[in-house]
Amino acid sequence: MASSHDALQRRQRITRSVTAALTLSLSLCLAAAPRAVAQDNKVTPQDSAAKAVSDSINAAAYAACTKLKAYTKQLAADSIKKLWDNKTLFKQIDNILQAKGPIIVLDTATAPDSVRTFARTAGASCKPGPTSQVLTQLVQKQMQAPRPILGIQMAPLTTRDTANGVTDGRGVKVQAVTPNYGAAAAGIVAGDVIIGVDDKPLADVLAFRDQAMTWKEGEVVTVEVAHKGGAREKVKITTKMSE
Repeated sequence: MASSHDALQRRQRITRSVTAALTLSLSLCLAAAPRAVAQDNKVTPQDSAAKAVSDSINAAAYAACTKLKAYTKQLAADSIKKLWDNKTLFKQIDNILQAKGPIIVLDTATAPDSVRTFARTAGASCKPGPTSQVLTQLVQKQMQAPRPILGIQMAPLTTRDTANGVTDGRGVKVQAVTPNYGAAAAGIVAGDVIIGVDDKPLADVLAFRDQAMTWKEGEVVTVEVAHKGGAREKVKITTKMSE
């Protein structure tokens, strides 16, 4: 019996030891789990520094790209003004706006050092070239610059516009006449069709604009007009600077 009793006591001691060990192990695991989770979610100083550097790089790239866009916009404005000064802007309008003519491309080889720095900082994702919308705004702004005009607003002529006896679609239709300018003084009215300028046949609106770019202030221009009903006459119109 003693032997059986001793054996029972030994089993009980072993059971208590194992139970205690398992309890301790489980307690340690439960205590460590929250610390592990907290450690995973914790933003370390190294992470904060990396984010600050990333934010700084992104901000610098954005600022550099903004400056590049301003630079290329100025290049575009200068090019458009040069075309205006050379009397060729009207010929190039469609090409510019449809990206078929002079395109403003950032040439870092000839750009100032500061611009090359901006290009490196901005990175390849930056598209600094002016958009069609920007180019349209620049062209419109340049065309608002004072220039010698007759004082008429024009529209393209089509083969359906035959009321004035013009059947070939050549010429420009007068949509409106500006008071206190030469055209009004010469008796031109809305609905008239201009079919010739300075004794030369007039093809269309672009041809009229091309010729208008050569006029000087106070110049007398001979205009052939087809009135409603078919009557035609040549009138002298003195140019005046637009306001």
